[in-house]
Amino acid sequence: MFSSAWQQFQKHWIIGVALSGASLLLSFIPFIGGVLTTLVFPTLYAAYGLKAWASRESLSFDSIFLRDLLVYLKVLVGIVAISIVPSIILGFGTTGEIFTGMWLRGGMDTPLLLILILLAALATIVLAFLLLTYPYFIIDKGMDILSAFQSSIRLSLTNSAIVLGFFAIVIGINLLGALLCGIGLLVTIPFTLIAMAGLYKELAA
Repeated sequence: MFSSAWQQFQKHWIIGVALSGASLLLSFIPFIGGVLTTLVFPTLYAAYGLKAWASRESLSFDSIFLRDLLVYLKVLVGIVAISIVPSIILGFGTTGEIFTGMWLRGGMDTPLLLILILLAALATIVLAFLLLTYPYFIIDKGMDILSAFQSSIRLSLTNSAIVLGFFAIVIGINLLGALLCGIGLLVTIPFTLIAMAGLYKELAA
């Protein structure tokens, strides 16, 4: 799978590098950058991964991102719903600014703040595992949001060892990319996105 993903990345690296570069640059912009990278880019990532995995010809920007806007909107709505869980745990926003502010003013004990942060992190990890393939079911099969949630959870639980192993490898690859002053992420992010689409295609077949 990873060898096939690398071959496909070599064919479609320009758009992949541009996409990951834009995401990394936006991450440095307070609030707006965080919103875009958290809510919008997962949809674009899934679309790129699927198209790059399946296409044997060069991809254009509009062929990936502009032809299925209504489908992508469904994915976005689901991602917003998913992000609500850790946000509820920490108040407003997964960064916990309100609770952190209370702690700095002496209104919250440090242990409670740490527990809330750990719970939010745990919820994020669990949701990432269960809903790893959620966007693909909508983009690839045209499912509604609820059906895509159910299908992704079923796929992850049925193939838990494979998904967890893949998850660990992807994290390791992107950590290696981050060690190269972050520049390596321009390659590792789109490469692992294509591999993720390949995993979905293999498990959902």
